[in-house]
Amino acid sequence: MQNHIEKTLYSGHASFKVSLSVTIPYGNPTEFFIIGSNGSEHLLRADGSTTDVSCSRDTIVLTLRLFVIRAGERRKGRKKGLFFHK
Repeated sequence: MQNHIEKTLYSGHASFKVSLSVTIPYGNPTEFFIIGSNGSEHLLRADGSTTDVSCSRDTIVLTLRLFVIRAGERRKGRKKGLFFHK
């Protein structure tokens, strides 16, 4: 399955709709939402066992936002690599 996904992604036949958004609700240091293109909201929580939970949540949110931006650029043909390129 992994090989099929990678082959589809690198051959340019994968599609990604950049209508997702990642938001952080005010006052909740461990939670964030992923809002889909159809308006569905998915509440996610960072692991509470670490000492700095808000940093974990912020790292996850920034990574997801970077993915959304990079995937949109790749779809428009601006970048060759998905995240970073040489």
